[in-house]
Amino acid sequence: MRQFTVSPGEEGQNVFKFASRILAKAPGSMVHKFIRNKNVELNGKKAAEKTVLRSGDVVSFFLSDETFNKFAAQSKPEGGKKQLKAALSVFEGNVLFQNEHVLFINKWDNIISQSDGGGEVSLNDLLLEYMGDKFKSYTVKPSIANRLDRNTTGVVACGLSATGLKELNALIKDRDIKKTYLAFSVGKSSLSGEYTAFLGKDNASNTVTVSDRPENDSFREIKTGFKVHCTLKTENEIITVYEVRLITGRSHQIRAHLKYL
Repeated sequence: MRQFTVSPGEEGQNVFKFASRILAKAPGSMVHKFIRNKNVELNGKKAAEKTVLRSGDVVSFFLSDETFNKFAAQSKPEGGKKQLKAALSVFEGNVLFQNEHVLFINKWDNIISQSDGGGEVSLNDLLLEYMGDKFKSYTVKPSIANRLDRNTTGVVACGLSATGLKELNALIKDRDIKKTYLAFSVGKSSLSGEYTAFLGKDNASNTVTVSDRPENDSFREIKTGFKVHCTLKTENEIITVYEVRLITGRSHQIRAHLKYL
């Protein structure tokens, strides 16, 4: 038998999700079977899949060591340890707010938000390293809730608990979190308002095309709000700085839509 006590960072998820994260290598049908056959108990009683867990609840798995070890999650932070340690102080210096459920960080440039499989350290890797032993007993890993491009700076929201991730994801899905970007272009402009177009992406070359109509199945509607923030004069040119509001979020949308307009 293996027992797990639900931590404050794990409450808010149901029994099935909790068991699925503990037995991460087991298919969902098998987790359903374990719960149905009373191999999983909650506080010493038969567990119901949809029961929402609270901090302090005890979830017990009545499985042989061989079966448990076969399906148990084994996770390792991504990225090289030396790279993680080197960048950790930068991460710590950019934390804007943190409590037991969420963390907000000011992302710097030249770092990817999430791992792309290439072995490069990501912001999400640094979040796990920053949390250290605090998250190792969780079945829910801390994770970023929104992504920014490598060279885009700004606020990234991170969920540290099941409750935090659930709330952040709901706020983003319902568009209750507003994103405002600052961007600039060479030349004087008077763009103002909400603009609609269609953006198509070529995954092979990682390039996009914007058009006033969908030219093939890869094109999706984009909506972007532009407002002139200020105009700057240099020795040789005029630069317009915009406040940009993303209504939809597609790859390279701001740059591509601005160029198109």
